[in-house]
Amino acid sequence: MPMEEKSFHPRSEEEVEEVVKWVLATKTPLEILGSGTKRGIGHQVEAGARLHMERLTGIIACEPGELVLSAWAGTPMEEIEAALAAEGQHLAFEPPDYSQVLGSQDCGTDGGTHGGTFGGAIAAGLSGPRRLIAGGARDHVLGLTGVTGRGETFKIGGRVVKNVTGYDLSKLLTGSFGTLAAMTRVTVKVLPRPEAIRTLEVSGLAREAGLDLLRRAAASPFSVTGAAFVDERAAGSSGCFLRLEGRADEIDVRLNTMQAPLSVEGAAIGSKASGDLWQGVRDLPAWSAMDIIWRINLPRARAAEVASRVDAEVGGDMFFDWAGARLWLALKGEGTANHEAIRKIAEAAGGKAMLFKAPGDLKSETPVFHPEPDALATLTARVRDAFDPQRILNPGRMGER
Repeated sequence: MPMEEKSFHPRSEEEVEEVVKWVLATKTPLEILGSGTKRGIGHQVEAGARLHMERLTGIIACEPGELVLSAWAGTPMEEIEAALAAEGQHLAFEPPDYSQVLGSQDCGTDGGTHGGTFGGAIAAGLSGPRRLIAGGARDHVLGLTGVTGRGETFKIGGRVVKNVTGYDLSKLLTGSFGTLAAMTRVTVKVLPRPEAIRTLEVSGLAREAGLDLLRRAAASPFSVTGAAFVDERAAGSSGCFLRLEGRADEIDVRLNTMQAPLSVEGAAIGSKASGDLWQGVRDLPAWSAMDIIWRINLPRARAAEVASRVDAEVGGDMFFDWAGARLWLALKGEGTANHEAIRKIAEAAGGKAMLFKAPGDLKSETPVFHPEPDALATLTARVRDAFDPQRILNPGRMGER
């Protein structure tokens, strides 16, 4: 059956359940989509039907005093961010918008949603530079409602920050890319939005010295909320960047005070320019023309070692986020992705490499996600058996066959 022949746009959780029950009965693999901005992450889904979540939209509850927000999965991220900004709050895990770098700005079924959807952000489990201090997306999810691959509606967690009853399955579903369930509602904790942002720019450092500065800054008592070593090709600016956030009446003092203990002298970047800089680090717009992009997560103490090996064995452009714990690598051209060499380098340092962006034919031939050890792969299969035994939801998205 051609993929376009079956397209569902449910308006309620009951209708989502009906769709999943239909694909189970007809044995039709189902692709789950929000606005499609993250469709380029992972392998292409081969499905005979599509479940579009864009009509399950709207904020269900925004409780500023409780630091909690609940919304339907198809709610545009712009709507979520605007509602939180009006209350002086934000999503502290800083979900990125990769629509520009992945070339998916116009994937929405109703004209495109550039920032993606709320459910898509949680399903992908992506986090920006503030993960350094705030944790990842899964650390902020309080509750989920959705439909499993068995056609069963479930509810996990609740709307209170201290809900710790039972297993925290919300963490399991965050980052599962729709392979376990079709999320319909999500509840997250939110945090106060900082009044001001400042960035300390330290130029002229060699890479090893820059990475050492990132590590020391992350371990310092100055509450650095972003630590990146980038070049102009990666984010529009070059150097070592340390972000501070907080009250407007004390942030400049903090920025000046931190320089002596860190043994550096840098230039201060104001709030507007800092916002633009860290959006560039978060969303990778400057790499939109790159054909191949790798994302490598690794122990930050091994960052310089990994960079040296990549230089010697692979080449390409690099920059570091998360104080060196995340390396972005871009390769231009339509040649090999060097996946075996890159994965060996990552594994030797105790890290994992993911092929984030590549031409379609290359992605079909190359494992996108880092291969799991046998024991973990067995556990992953058991989880899939519990949620989606027929592998009917987003089949193949994470490389499973």
